Amino acid sequence: MQGIQFQENYIQRLPAGLSVEQIIRQLAQPLVAAELVVPDFADHVLKREATYPTGLPTEPPCVAIPHTDHKYVRHNAIAVGILPEPVEFADMGGDPDPVHVRVIFCSP
Repeated sequence: MQGIQFQENYIQRLPAGLSVEQIIRQLAQPLVAAELVVPDFADHVLKREATYPTGLPTEPPCVAIPHTDHKYVRHNAIAVGILPEPVEFADMGGDPDPVHVRVIFCSP
């Protein structure tokens, strides 16, 4: 795999009130449509996120970088989600307090 696919339609301003699952599925849609990832890519990202959370307690805004194993990826790409209100992701470092995320980088 060479380079990283990144297009304007991979950046989404998401509505408030979405769950982590809804956010990941929404961000995966353009990657699946462009055949950059396998059709069930979002399922694999969600499975990994449940075991290895990706919330990073950076100074505002906090971010998350949900991703999965490269075998579910056809071409490197990145999707970005921007939220009007924070959503709780589990902390990558294992801190019991959730991370209130406003920017998500969904990267295969």
